[in-house]
Amino acid sequence: MSKIYVDEIAGIASADTVAIPGHVIQVVQGTYATETDSNNSSFTDTGLTATITPSSASSKILISVTAPGCGMPNGSNTGAYGSYRVASVIGGTTSEVVIAAPQQGYTGTADGDFGVVAINYLDSPATTSAIEYKLQNRTGGSGTQRFLAEDQSANQPTGTIILMEIAG
Repeated sequence: MSKIYVDEIAGIASADTVAIPGHVIQVVQGTYATETDSNNSSFTDTGLTATITPSSASSKILISVTAPGCGMPNGSNTGAYGSYRVASVIGGTTSEVVIAAPQQGYTGTADGDFGVVAINYLDSPATTSAIEYKLQNRTGGSGTQRFLAEDQSANQPTGTIILMEIAG
């Protein structure tokens, strides 16, 4: 069996150009911890965002979103349901990346039911421009959707978005 011993691997153009396909090149995290209510029928920003600049146009971005405490506040159960999506913004243009199914994150349909929004998706943006990924929501029916609701002990949950650049 052969062994290779090295102290350093450097790219020809720059040290940042060494990439092994399938390996994580960089990781970016964004957090948000403010409770908000929404009753919009079109997608609106929740406040949970993160920005990454891919080092190569062949890279993929693994998006992982977790947001607890999402659902309908007490007194709002009037046929409400909601959807969440991850959108990307590149050069001022917003595009849908992935949408979660209606009622994603709900544990039921009674007043005050809160669940967790969990989205994992592998994006292929084909750019080296900065990309802002953001979580958006919309409400269907005539009720209100609450994002990051405090629990009964007044603990404020935190939403997290993690972006991982995977070498192409």
